[in-house]
Amino acid sequence: MGNLYIPILAGIITAISQIPQANLIYKTNKTRDVSLCTYLLFSISSTLWLVYGYMIKDKGILIGQIIILPFVYYIFTKKLIDSSWIWVNYNIVVS
Repeated sequence: MGNLYIPILAGIITAISQIPQANLIYKTNKTRDVSLCTYLLFSISSTLWLVYGYMIKDKGILIGQIIILPFVYYIFTKKLIDSSWIWVNYNIVVS
């Protein structure tokens, strides 16, 4: 039971570390200084940890990733949308 607290605590701390970035993006609606590659890899990694936690029935990993994923997906999605918009407009201007 004691081992359950470590992954939950790690998940909470990691989620908290994402809140300032997600909040800034929400307030400014700008993702210019956010790395798409970083959040793509973070999204994949967190999803794999969630699947792994489910496979081994580890509540600590599951809870930790469930806390983290909404923030990571939000940041990644906003960056992806902003990056797509830039490329679409770039192609229109260049064409």
